[in-house]
Amino acid sequence: MATTQDLHRATSPVSKNITAFVASIDEPVGLLGWSGGGPWVLDAAEKLDTVTAVAVWEGGVDLAGAPPEVTDDFARLGAAVEQAAIAAAGGRPADAVRAFLIGICTDEELAVIEDTDFCEVWSVGIPELLSFFQHMAAGERLEALTPEALARVSAPTLFLTGSSTLLDRAFPTAAALLASSVPRGRMRHVEGLGHFAPVVAPERLTHELTGFFEEVRQPVGTP
Repeated sequence: MATTQDLHRATSPVSKNITAFVASIDEPVGLLGWSGGGPWVLDAAEKLDTVTAVAVWEGGVDLAGAPPEVTDDFARLGAAVEQAAIAAAGGRPADAVRAFLIGICTDEELAVIEDTDFCEVWSVGIPELLSFFQHMAAGERLEALTPEALARVSAPTLFLTGSSTLLDRAFPTAAALLASSVPRGRMRHVEGLGHFAPVVAPERLTHELTGFFEEVRQPVGTP
């Protein structure tokens, strides 16, 4: 999951840095974004012709444009963010990460993550995470997720969701909306994976991603 510092801005410094780095490669590039990193790679794809393919694993949901059917998921996530804020205010950033994960991870994912140092490593991102949700709750919208920006993404773009994701309405709904807004967008539902597949099941996810990037790299008519 990407750190979300300044993601609420029209064009965030992180997004600008990613776009500048991709531009510096000066050759065809495929990009992957996970969760809050989804808008960053979409922003780069919108601005650069060298981005030839994009994959987004359960990309960040735009709270400002959320349809009513995902209300329960957002309530669950909002409660977790509140608990994370309480832990952070008490000087317990790793516990703040754990509190947030309860709102986005299944019990199985939490068990795997608890056996790693993920919470300690990712605790530095808690202030930015909380700031991000404050701005989203205030109705600010990500520029990269506006209909106008998405319509300018010309690269083949795959929006993936997992059948075992905890927020089983929010992420599929967002993926479907995004896939329909990108000219060459499509959506794929992966059985047995949840939001934290990049951490708990990287091999399975890698298989899905490799298949997509190899497919779009093949010239038309290539067997």
